[in-house]
Amino acid sequence: MSPQGSNPMKLRGQLQAGEYVLPGNISSQYVTGLLLALPLLKESSTIRIEGVLQSKPYVELTRSVMKQAGIVIVETDDGYLVPGGQQYAMPEKTSVEGDWSNAAFWLCLSAITGGEICCTNLSLTSRQGDKGILDILSEFGADITVHGDDRAIAATADGLHGITLDAADVPDLVPIVSLVAAVSEGVTHITGVERLRIKESDRLAAIRTVLNTLGGQVEIRDNELWITGVPKLVGGTVDSFNDHRIAMMAAVASQVSEGPVTIERPYAVNKSYPGFYDIFDNLVY
Repeated sequence: MSPQGSNPMKLRGQLQAGEYVLPGNISSQYVTGLLLALPLLKESSTIRIEGVLQSKPYVELTRSVMKQAGIVIVETDDGYLVPGGQQYAMPEKTSVEGDWSNAAFWLCLSAITGGEICCTNLSLTSRQGDKGILDILSEFGADITVHGDDRAIAATADGLHGITLDAADVPDLVPIVSLVAAVSEGVTHITGVERLRIKESDRLAAIRTVLNTLGGQVEIRDNELWITGVPKLVGGTVDSFNDHRIAMMAAVASQVSEGPVTIERPYAVNKSYPGFYDIFDNLVY
């Protein structure tokens, strides 16, 4: 086997049906990966979750798409029963929702700059957990509006204030929400973020380092974020830590900074949003 962090990773053997026991507080991606694979085995399997399953909306989103393909997954008291011997049969045509995780960066940019950026192709009935950005921005004091039949969604604000947030089900929102907190009056306390230590970077440390370098006031206490708002950031040079969400957070931070923001390893955004900088340029220049 190759050393951890090296490529290529070599796997061998056959996935077997049976009982899989997973911790609920590490990553929902392990659960969704098994949910996708286990129906194709001959025998049935069970997934048992130890503790509370965090980021459950992501799992439910996967289940909803699998249901479209005719796959049956049964939720149990402590996990999921996955009948074996199934086959995927997606409809010939289906629609893919807009991504609330990426839209959150534009909605937050609008809220912290006092602008009005409209995001379209987003479902207000989506199972995506990151649709919660609307409620979060409302708590900060932003006004959420929906325009017309195309459901163009905008977040506007004239002054924001700190909040208390449990981010256990919306970990991908924490970087950009932390930026909103950094320029909101008062203190924001974000809990449920322990798992950010094992994302593309140690996101807790990355958020603190980037925002504090830019003039913010961010502390980590017992794996929780405490952010004291300042009127403006000052700018500076920061590393993305090769993490797409940290790079996008830093770019948005430039719009509430007195000086320029230089991002090292900026193209980490290509992992999830290759066109991010093109859209950013069109919006702010």
